[in-house]
Amino acid sequence: MKQNSTLLKSRVGHSMLFDQSDRSLYVFAGQRGKDYLSDLYRYQVDTDIVTEIAQDYSKDAGPDAGFTQRATIDEDLQELYVLSGYMRNSGGDVVRNTLWVYSIKRNEWQKVFQNENRDSEYWGRNSKFEPGPRFAHQMVYDSINKKQYIFGGNPGDHTDTTKRLDDFWELVLSK
Repeated sequence: MKQNSTLLKSRVGHSMLFDQSDRSLYVFAGQRGKDYLSDLYRYQVDTDIVTEIAQDYSKDAGPDAGFTQRATIDEDLQELYVLSGYMRNSGGDVVRNTLWVYSIKRNEWQKVFQNENRDSEYWGRNSKFEPGPRFAHQMVYDSINKKQYIFGGNPGDHTDTTKRLDDFWELVLSK
């Protein structure tokens, strides 16, 4: 690592995205020890330089600290997409249903969707219309058709800790 590079601490449950257009690796969030992180780093592969973009993006109108959220990148639009996860905020640990978009060009987060409902009856009634809160799910991005695909995950059901989701969703953002 170069001398003018920032130290990137080890972590688990983080997200990493590679931008082939400028050969940069984005690393954000995760868990280190008992701490949930809300940071964002950029590693430039060719120059071997790590840059801290945000030490705590939750203070700059970004997502709460968390781990196992899932992310994708649109290299053409220079945007990162982050879907929910196991989050920690002033109210404690929660599984939240939130979608964020980060503009690399503007260095700005935008919350595009959030549903705070935690009522199991609500999610039972609406399971065909909206994906329920989850963490440890899979999310991929079709950059040609500009579609996100989400599969499965853990709903964080404290009454049934073995419960897992096997649903499949397609998401298209309209601007």
